[in-house]
Amino acid sequence: MGRLSLEAGRQAFADGNHGSVRMHMTDVLCEGMRTSGAPEALYYRGRSTAALGDTANARVDLEKALAIAKDKNLAGGCALLLGDLDYDEGAFADALRYYDLALANLPVNETPADHVGLRLASLLQRFGQWERADVILDRLIFHFEGTPRAREAGRIIRCRSWTINAGAYESRNEAASLVQRLKDNNLPARIDEIVWRDCMLQAVNVGSFDKYDQADEALPDVKRHIDCAVVMESR
Repeated sequence: MGRLSLEAGRQAFADGNHGSVRMHMTDVLCEGMRTSGAPEALYYRGRSTAALGDTANARVDLEKALAIAKDKNLAGGCALLLGDLDYDEGAFADALRYYDLALANLPVNETPADHVGLRLASLLQRFGQWERADVILDRLIFHFEGTPRAREAGRIIRCRSWTINAGAYESRNEAASLVQRLKDNNLPARIDEIVWRDCMLQAVNVGSFDKYDQADEALPDVKRHIDCAVVMESR
């Protein structure tokens, strides 16, 4: 019974039928938490519960699955999903802990290690752990060369500070015009040349900050003039 329900639940998940996933995986779990299929049943039920918008109960299932999973891929998948839930809710310290655990369990040269690695590195940078972030980004670039995430890793690797980006232009004249407008409003704007998708762009950046929170605190001053301004890593 449990094996058949587990197979039916997997198929329902592949079909995107999350209500059926929850029903089948609950049948598996009715046979007890010590059965061999319990960790996987909790994992799939947690994923489907999250997909249906119930993140609180999804978290309960995923944490239980992580606690009893013996398979490293399954444990890594649970940690990844818990990290994503925390990241989306702005609980960045908790997300960092789960992404760290996910990366320790997932194969480093296969997706979703690229997603985990990029998220983990960005959080390490946010908390000032620049050197450790570089190690993860170097590995990501090596294993996923040529992919969008590897290119993003190349953009943020070896950064050591934060800035506020107000835009990026192919035309230096456009960038210079924006810099002057920001300077006229007493904002320390500058042009930094960056390479983005094999194109040289003129990035308009404001300030240099040692900590993310400092840049985030200054962001509203820039957004009063440029609504699309965002905090970004900087070399």
